Amino acid sequence: MQRIRQGVTTMLRKTGTLAAAFTLGAVSLAGCGGGSGSTGTTAGGTPGTVSPPPATPPPATPPPATPPPAASVDISGSWTTRESLKSTSAGMSCEGRSVIDLTTDSSGSSAGSMRSVSTCGGPSGRAMEANRGTITVTVSGTAVQFSLGLTGMPGAGTCKFAGTVSGSPPTAIAGDIECSSGWTGTWQATRGAPAASLPPGLVAIDVADMAACATAADGRVACWGPNPLGQLGSGDDVPRIVPGPSVDGYAFRKVSISTSGGHACGITTSGQALCWGNREGGRFGDGVSGAPWQFVTTPVAVSGTRTWVDIAAGGDHVCAIATGGEAYCWGHNSSGQLGTGNFTASATPVAVIGGLRFNSLTAHILVTCGITDAGAAYCWGDGSEGRLGTGAPALSNAPLPVKGNLTFASLSAGVWTVCGATTSGDGYCWGLNGSGELGIGSNSNLELEPRKVAGGLAWKAIAAGVSSTCGVTTGGRGYCWGGNLSGERGDGPFPAPDVTSPVPVAGDLVFESIDSDWHACGVTQGGVAYCWGPGDWGGVGDGTLVDRGIPTRVSGQQ
Repeated sequence: MQRIRQGVTTMLRKTGTLAAAFTLGAVSLAGCGGGSGSTGTTAGGTPGTVSPPPATPPPATPPPATPPPAASVDISGSWTTRESLKSTSAGMSCEGRSVIDLTTDSSGSSAGSMRSVSTCGGPSGRAMEANRGTITVTVSGTAVQFSLGLTGMPGAGTCKFAGTVSGSPPTAIAGDIECSSGWTGTWQATRGAPAASLPPGLVAIDVADMAACATAADGRVACWGPNPLGQLGSGDDVPRIVPGPSVDGYAFRKVSISTSGGHACGITTSGQALCWGNREGGRFGDGVSGAPWQFVTTPVAVSGTRTWVDIAAGGDHVCAIATGGEAYCWGHNSSGQLGTGNFTASATPVAVIGGLRFNSLTAHILVTCGITDAGAAYCWGDGSEGRLGTGAPALSNAPLPVKGNLTFASLSAGVWTVCGATTSGDGYCWGLNGSGELGIGSNSNLELEPRKVAGGLAWKAIAAGVSSTCGVTTGGRGYCWGGNLSGERGDGPFPAPDVTSPVPVAGDLVFESIDSDWHACGVTQGGVAYCWGPGDWGGVGDGTLVDRGIPTRVSGQQ
């Protein structure tokens, strides 16, 4: 994923001072004799009258003094902003959330950084965009102005933000945006961190596509991160940089977010399956094959009267387990990821063939895996990177047993890999290993069947991510391995070289669970959520849009 870091054009406004000056003319007396009275003698000796000198005019009244310019307000500190932009010519609009951090020097000049994440959409599609750059803010009285290159928004170019500060001390800024390419809009800023809401007593967290959803013991759900297709279940498509209530009105047992698919699904405490977000391709399972870019921001019930016990959202499909252990899938099926014995898509649940009974499922882009009641692992779909674990890189539209005759307690499918923990606490991974994400002590390119994770640790669960993998031991300690470009390993400074075996996550946290994708999040045994890794899309949930190299407490918790 390319991350956008952009410079900024500095605009300065100079104010001149009007100087006013005036001159008083001197008055001279002419034709006066030697006396000091009002009469005298003429030159010929004839008495005459001496004309009095002209009256001295009163001093001219000076113009009023120019008042000194009003003192500029101090806007140093952190601000959270909302931006709305549109382009008539491009037929697009964007809704964004930003964080501005400013310091003010002795001359009154303010400078700092602006980081933003936005949802953009139009007839040609929808996307999540990110921008960041340095800014210099001109402040004159209560008027502020700065410029930023918004290259993440297609064709926006350099945009000028102008606004007026309100409050004493300043608490808000509001104004207009004008961009070099014709994009226009408005912005509003409030001082401090954004309001966040995360229910207490968290029991699980699901991470995908820079977003996260946490579920509490009482069934409430809070989600955060990018939201271009309404996958946060927030009733809109606006990104969130801190948690907020999602899919209100339901109590959930489990929620699963899709990576790259823009949809999410969950199972309520009564066993009902619901989906929301991107509807394209029948991934709601409600019988509707949605058109491209069609999305719904509130839950839609999956067709049928079945009661469900587990659910997993893949890249463009969904699979779930009914109360009897039967697995069903729906959505796209180009690689056989539905496990139905064919490559036909379905907008309603169709049974996975083979007569197997499952107790858990995991799904990712073009692949699905499950654990049977007996603990055997099966996978189906795209095995070209070895994710099926069968010993051969091939597709399969029906469940195939993972090699090794291992008995698994948990499985997790990632972008390139699949990992699991056995009932005896051993960790195994298979698939691509270019960054050491298999944790087997080397970065061999490809492993087509399970390889034991190095280190001799006893695992409760392991979560396969993108270029890194994280897991929780039976003692609740977090470990990660693989790549660490933006802090996703959680062990400190980044970027850092790949590691090919588990290293402890920083801090003394005791985790109940950890999930991993582009970034990672975990829930402690005390029910508190922490995240680490790339934060520029809002997935860390601390309201800063900053990458984090160690576990960082998610905002909104008591």
